[in-house]
Amino acid sequence: MLRLVASAALLLCSVASHSGGHAAALTLPARHPLTDADVERLAQSVAKHLTGADFDEPAGNRLRLSVRADLLFVKGVVNRRSARRVHKALLSAPDVGAVVLTLVPGSAHDPTNLQLGLMLRQANYTTYLPSGGLVASGGTDLLLAGVLRIVERGARIGVHSWSDGSATGDTIAREAEAHRIYLDYYRALAIDQEFYWFTLQAAPADRVHWMNDSEMTMYSVYTHLR
Repeated sequence: MLRLVASAALLLCSVASHSGGHAAALTLPARHPLTDADVERLAQSVAKHLTGADFDEPAGNRLRLSVRADLLFVKGVVNRRSARRVHKALLSAPDVGAVVLTLVPGSAHDPTNLQLGLMLRQANYTTYLPSGGLVASGGTDLLLAGVLRIVERGARIGVHSWSDGSATGDTIAREAEAHRIYLDYYRALAIDQEFYWFTLQAAPADRVHWMNDSEMTMYSVYTHLR
């Protein structure tokens, strides 16, 4: 999935609350974050409610959302409407504490994707990537949004550079304004900003690098590996 970004001005607007600007447009009530003691119970709930169809590749550039018990299952591509749709789904399901990403290969609109990730982090949600699942590009950014980030062995996590249709992140100077939106995002998530520079060099925009165990550990992609 080619990672598309908009202008630096639009990107900065989407995370302005984390870079000195106005408040984010979408917020959720802050919930008590899950703890280490909740991980086993959560894993059992995911296994109970996971279906084979959750790994089927969806058609079109949109997210498929499904609330099951205290879980929100998500698959597909993030588009301009995704943050509002997830916001609505979570407001209507206050018992949900974890977002299960089964097949999220990327984003067709990064401003929305980063807005969605910040919304989840601000409200203390957990993200969960089951065995056989896949996130890449913007999907990886959503995984990182979890306060707890639980990854099962057998899942795949992909990264690559972004493209705005004319330039790519790996070809512009480090001090360029276009980088700041991502650096602000990772700072807000307490993710080492070196991870961002790693993604740009790991693979060009039209390819994907699948992270190995040492890379995932180095950059704290998960808080729990099962």
